[in-house]
Amino acid sequence: MAPPAKKQKAAKAGEKAAKAGEKAAKAGEKAAQQQRARLADLNQQIAQLCEAEEEALADVKERAHATQEKDKARVLEEAVKGVPTLWGDAVAYSEVLAPIISDDDKAALKSLRKISVEVMESLEFKLSMHFDGNAMFTDAVLWRVFGGETEEASGVAWKTGRSPTARNQEGGLQDDDPDSHFSLFELFEDGNLGEDELSVLFELRTIAEDPIPAYLGREADDEDSSVEALELGE
Repeated sequence: MAPPAKKQKAAKAGEKAAKAGEKAAKAGEKAAQQQRARLADLNQQIAQLCEAEEEALADVKERAHATQEKDKARVLEEAVKGVPTLWGDAVAYSEVLAPIISDDDKAALKSLRKISVEVMESLEFKLSMHFDGNAMFTDAVLWRVFGGETEEASGVAWKTGRSPTARNQEGGLQDDDPDSHFSLFELFEDGNLGEDELSVLFELRTIAEDPIPAYLGREADDEDSSVEALELGE
């Protein structure tokens, strides 16, 4: 049996070892906490750097887009100076729109000066057609909202006897004649746009972005017709 002195010494050594182990454990936990805090701080720094990078890229893209829009506007302005009827001809000779364009519409489209599209907060589109004076209506701008639930349109201030209804009553429209394309800017009785009307509006939106391809398509058709006429004459 161990003497009491040895037992006390062994107990003290055990207590000392336990305290040392507890101290080491606390030190380890503290170091781990500091490491986690350091990693969290580094992660936050990385997130901030990524956010700053995204903001910088977005700013670059925004400035590049603004420059592109200015350049496109300048090019279109030059194109319209060379071809004043560019916008109207692009609409009148579009493959999608041509079947619904009446002869009177074509005459009015000669005064079309611009088509613009605004993306609204509701993510709907507001399409506007800007005119000089013409023989069909008094409006300087015809517009319609589409692409969502909103049913809004400018309406058309027809000049006397120029609305499709008035012309039909007077016998000015035949059964196979198209109603006016501009009726699209009036509110419909059922309050809904059909697939045909939406396809027209989306085609107008495409032309608004760049009318030149539609106009060049018309030029190509004219060239094909000329070539065909020459071949028939040979």
